[in-house]
Amino acid sequence: MDRRVDRRALSYAVMGTCLVLLLTSVLVGQNTVTTNPRVTGVQAGSIPVGTGTAIATVGGTLFWTGTPTGNLADTNWVISPVYALPANTLTSNGDRLEVEAIVSFSATVSTKSVSCRVGYTAFDISTGFTGGVPLNTNTTSSTTASGQIRGVVTRISATTASHATFGITSGGVVLVGVIYDATSAITWGAANNIACAVKDSAGIANSEIIQELRVTVFPR
Repeated sequence: MDRRVDRRALSYAVMGTCLVLLLTSVLVGQNTVTTNPRVTGVQAGSIPVGTGTAIATVGGTLFWTGTPTGNLADTNWVISPVYALPANTLTSNGDRLEVEAIVSFSATVSTKSVSCRVGYTAFDISTGFTGGVPLNTNTTSSTTASGQIRGVVTRISATTASHATFGITSGGVVLVGVIYDATSAITWGAANNIACAVKDSAGIANSEIIQELRVTVFPR
């Protein structure tokens, strides 16, 4: 009786171990995704590329919102939904974030402004963002168009980041971004808020709308 129970328990233990091994071995085509030893946690990984010895790191989307954020019938800033980047998401120098905003512009003739920031310390409807890494503070008079703003923030050290931004509208108008800088202060060991904001000089509601905001992480 005791031996049969022991054999049954052993059988269950072996089955459980096999199931764990199966679930932790994720196959992509003929390649196996493995945990990246440089990154704490199980979200980031690495994958063999080709038939040689090349290894590529694997990232992915951290945050996306399709909730439209339009300016109000005044000249104040309106902030998008905020993504709170967890502390220690970027743990190795060279890890980077990509922040992408899709913005639309109405037929209103006015000066439209958009600003995006990583790790800001405060936001005010009159003055906008304070602190953090500026990704874009742009003004345009574009009408009946959409635009894409993309900023890249790279961890240089535990307390600094590099960043650069570019943007362009569907009408071919360049949305002036931020020139490359590698000295921005940010504490990666702390949580950091990420958001964009818009305003309109004419105070006409929804002359500028943030249609989508996405944050993607790429390990080094």
